Amino acid sequence: MPNQTLDILFWLAVIVVASVVTIVVGLAVRRKMIGTDHSGEPEAFTISDLRRMHRQGHLTDEEFERGKAGLIARGLANFGSADQTDQQAPPGTNGPQQDAWEPGESPGDSDNG
Repeated sequence: MPNQTLDILFWLAVIVVASVVTIVVGLAVRRKMIGTDHSGEPEAFTISDLRRMHRQGHLTDEEFERGKAGLIARGLANFGSADQTDQQAPPGTNGPQQDAWEPGESPGDSDNG
């Protein structure tokens, strides 16, 4: 009787391992066939896409303008965060270079020029 139980457990383990291997191989083949190596980020949506949708009549003028403004705002926000990392001071300096003029004043109003 104990010998029969060991045989059953052995073959049960073989079936479980074979199932897991089959699933892993199947998922790897599926990923390779479909090409889903995305990093989880959605594809970029561009102003050109908005223009095309607007031309095709899928967006009203108001929706187009609102979408365009949102894309531009996100782009500026991304540009601003990249700009801040670019302005980090290199080692041995006193800090990031400052603009010759402050926001809110025109470039001709600065003391330097």
